[in-house]
Amino acid sequence: PAWFFVGDVNIRSLFLIQLSDIVVHERDLMLAKGNWHGFDSQILQPLTDWFLREFRPASLRHQQTEKTEMSIVYRLSGSAVGEWTTRIRNGKCEVAQGACSNPDIVMQADAEDLITASLARVSPRVGSISRRISALVRPSKREDFVATVTAYLSLGAAIASRRVRISGHRAKFVRLRNAFWHFGERGHQTELSMKSSLLKDVTPYS
Repeated sequence: PAWFFVGDVNIRSLFLIQLSDIVVHERDLMLAKGNWHGFDSQILQPLTDWFLREFRPASLRHQQTEKTEMSIVYRLSGSAVGEWTTRIRNGKCEVAQGACSNPDIVMQADAEDLITASLARVSPRVGSISRRISALVRPSKREDFVATVTAYLSLGAAIASRRVRISGHRAKFVRLRNAFWHFGERGHQTELSMKSSLLKDVTPYS
C-alpha cells in the first residue's frame, strides 16, 4: 500500500502517477521553450490508459455520487486515437475501452488536450499571473488557489477553442463536474483522505 492525495493507493498506481507527472512536466518545460511538437504515440497511449483507468476513478467523490448514474464516452484523436466509456453509478466509477450506446455525455478531444486540461496545465504566462494574484490569498491557501485558477482557465480555453468538444445532457455535465475532485481542492481532499487512510504516518501531499 501507498498514499497519494487521493487517498490510499497501491504501489503500481503511485508509480504510474509519479511517472506520468514527470512526463507531463517535461512537456510543460519543452512547451515553455518552444520546443514541444506533441507526444509520441508510444508515450501517449499508455499515458491515456493511466489517466482514464487509474487517475479519474481515484478522483471520484464517492459519497456525492451514491445516487448518480451516468455514462460518458470519450472519443479521442491525435496520437492516442480510440473510444472509452466511463460509467458512474452507486458511488463507483468504471472505465472500459469502446463506446457504449446512448451515452449521457460525449467528449471529443485530442488525448493530449484532454489530459492537460484535466491536469490544469496552462501557459507559463497564465501561470505567472495566477501566482502573482495568489499573493492576495493567505499562504496556506495559495497552492490550491493557483490550482483552481489554472484549472478553470485551462479547461475554459480548451472548450472555447473547440479543442475539447462536449455534447449531450447539459444538466448531467454539471453533475459530472461535481462528481470528481479537482486540482484546486487538493488541500481539502488530502485532509479527508488522511482521516480514513490506513497509513497514518505518511507525510500529507502539499
